[in-house]
Amino acid sequence: MADVPALVRREVIQRLYAHMDRLRWEEITHREKSDAYERFVNDPEIGGRLTRYIGSDKIRVWIKDGPAKEYGRALEGVGSYASYSTRMYPSPQRFVAQVLGPEWRVRDGSVDDKPMRCWAEADHDSARYVIWGPLTGLKDLVWQAVLHRTDHWDSEPVICVTSRGMTPLPASVRKEAETMCRIVGAEMREARRSVVDKPKDQ
Repeated sequence: MADVPALVRREVIQRLYAHMDRLRWEEITHREKSDAYERFVNDPEIGGRLTRYIGSDKIRVWIKDGPAKEYGRALEGVGSYASYSTRMYPSPQRFVAQVLGPEWRVRDGSVDDKPMRCWAEADHDSARYVIWGPLTGLKDLVWQAVLHRTDHWDSEPVICVTSRGMTPLPASVRKEAETMCRIVGAEMREARRSVVDKPKDQ
């Protein structure tokens, strides 16, 4: 990332994330995001401050490839940008309990990202490897399952396709996704996830 002083960088990202939180960035269209980038570049407190350190023709790229690209991970509570958002997905523990059942818990230290994944354990000494993300990232979920199977051939991972709304995947889309998962020896599930406001003490 360009040589922007730490204080300026922090304040710019705080302002960017305040806008992204308000817009519900994970829900808006590509067109709406494109319009928002233009506003960010022209905002005196964002683009205006960055022009002292970045060429004006590179500010949009700085925003898009840095803070905006990391926003999804920030909502998951991972990465160096997580503290800038006032919103978050429910914790991996709550997600695992939603997908596998209340008796399942996340193995300490097993949560990872790109894509999100973890080991889940139950009281009866069972373990499942859970990988999750939106349908748009299915190829990354499937590839992660392939990598997992190369090291744990007898472990069937769970690929969970997440969505924000209550409408299930169309039958044809689900069938295709199930087929892809079956080919790599993974079980496919669906789950609804919604971003919530962080507690005031976070």
